[in-house]
Amino acid sequence: MNNQPRILANNDIRYKNVRLVTETSSDVMSTDSAQAKAENAGLDLVLINEKSDPPICKMVELNKYKYELQRKEKENAKAQRESRVLLKEVQFKPNIDQHDFETKCGKITKFVSKGNKVKVLIQFRGRERQHTDLGYDILDRIIETVEGVVYDGTPSFAGNRITAILKGTKDGT
Repeated sequence: MNNQPRILANNDIRYKNVRLVTETSSDVMSTDSAQAKAENAGLDLVLINEKSDPPICKMVELNKYKYELQRKEKENAKAQRESRVLLKEVQFKPNIDQHDFETKCGKITKFVSKGNKVKVLIQFRGRERQHTDLGYDILDRIIETVEGVVYDGTPSFAGNRITAILKGTKDGT
């Protein structure tokens, strides 16, 4: 985690005046007096926001502050990883057997329960393209069979396949 910006503290702060923020007050003072105040308290003067005028500093323990920043960064990364929605794909043919259909519906149920969206492809070959109604029938059977699933948009027919994206409902029913 070496990609975080460098934290300016104590003698690294090169501004003439800073705003020192404590739990009780917020005072504008020279950097030297703010450093002396922090040193008397046994803490470090850390630059929090250098874009404001004057720059904002806080009196904190430097290592503890760095640790807190790392921990927040890890929590944000974890939350971002967990909230990501993946798009899984399940393919069907118009003449699918009942057991294969049930197995694939089980896969769709598993994917949706994990919070993912499922792209359903119904592939037509040769003369099967004349019977696209079978593809839409399969989509209807999927919606009836799998609990808590709805279309995310409308199914579309392009080329030799019908594509539909399914997502879970909020209440799961």
